[in-house]
Amino acid sequence: MASPGIANLPREILKAIWCDEAIASREVCELARVCKRFSDFGKGRGAGDLWKIKLGQRFRSLSSQAPRSTPSRRAAVSPLPGVVSFEEYRTRCIVATDVAAFLAHLADEFVPNSHDTQEDAEALRDLCAYATATATTTEYAVDALLDILATGNSTRRNLQQKTYAKMALRRVRAAAVAPAVGAYRALPPASQSLEAAAVHVAQYFQPFIVVTAGTVSAQLDGIARQVRTALPEGHPAKAQLHPEGASLSDADAGAVLSALNTVLFTDLGFQGNAEDYYSVRNSMINVVLERRLGIPITLSVVYAAVAGRLGVTCVAVNFPGHFLLKWERRRSNNSTDSTDS
Repeated sequence: MASPGIANLPREILKAIWCDEAIASREVCELARVCKRFSDFGKGRGAGDLWKIKLGQRFRSLSSQAPRSTPSRRAAVSPLPGVVSFEEYRTRCIVATDVAAFLAHLADEFVPNSHDTQEDAEALRDLCAYATATATTTEYAVDALLDILATGNSTRRNLQQKTYAKMALRRVRAAAVAPAVGAYRALPPASQSLEAAAVHVAQYFQPFIVVTAGTVSAQLDGIARQVRTALPEGHPAKAQLHPEGASLSDADAGAVLSALNTVLFTDLGFQGNAEDYYSVRNSMINVVLERRLGIPITLSVVYAAVAGRLGVTCVAVNFPGHFLLKWERRRSNNSTDSTDS
């Protein structure tokens, strides 16, 4: 009896074959290109999480679920997307292959300097132009560059490629953040959020890790939920998070601030970094949230963002020698220094 052929195997077996790490990404894409059954299966609903699995195999650092947001790590990339289509997988692989080719050419033709120079900028020009062509290309190229930094061996040629990958990341990340920063600066002052500004700063000055507004917002939401739990029964903000500017009485707003002070500075231990005040880490919102150490400006950003989620508006006050927050209460003003609280 003749063999039914691999293309006629049940879908479950096909998926098991495709998910095997022995099947490289290039081979998967080639199979889908030349075999209609494989192509239909890969693009159909029956594929399930196939492409997410293959994406994790192709980009090892993407598959890690452990948080890697501290500057001490070599690189950190965004977690795997929830749903990955064949087209996304294929496009990511193409971009990664192109980026690797650019870096290989640079490693063969040039010797990277210890510091970025005009010569390096010229050498990287084509790679950066390719990587920033579209928002999608930028996202995929950044992940590919970060993956190169997080993986690979330590041969001389590989280290040269990693050096150029770092140089490229600085430029690509700066180019990617610039439009968002420009849009933020164009907003009227009343619409500018300290939280959003802090995220832009962290993204610009930490090109080798991924900092997203969503991740920072989720951490601040978590702190706000802890404050909600600490509020007395019957408080208007007890049932759900209130948007910034919500109408709370002075007594209710005062209760929020009292609970916030306890949760933020006593329970969670946020404080000023007196021992290493001028460390750049004190200015990075993601690092401040992780280490719970900062300076008045970043601690004030955290304080105001959490208070705003509970219906209390706090505004910045640039005071000589300190950075303060002012609670916008109905009858009078009350100020708090976030380092000394």
